[in-house]
Amino acid sequence: MMMRPMNDRPRTIKVQFHSGYKGEEIPRSVTFGHEEYPIEKIIARKRVLDHRTGKEWEEYKIKLKDKTAILKIYDSQEYEITFLIS
Repeated sequence: MMMRPMNDRPRTIKVQFHSGYKGEEIPRSVTFGHEEYPIEKIIARKRVLDHRTGKEWEEYKIKLKDKTAILKIYDSQEYEITFLIS
């Protein structure tokens, strides 16, 4: 559950989920410290397999308030978020 801001210090994030059809969990909000931001829209979703390491993760392109981000959810329940510059 780490996020790397511009100064490269990791920050803890939490992701809240909503259970969907057949147990599929969908992220609904992201919390940074004490601030919770609802995910306004899931733009894209895909399952990724890194063939070199064997790691798998769910990757979501999401809309948070006025920002777009990539949210990676690893099988180990760790999260990574990268904000896109527009």
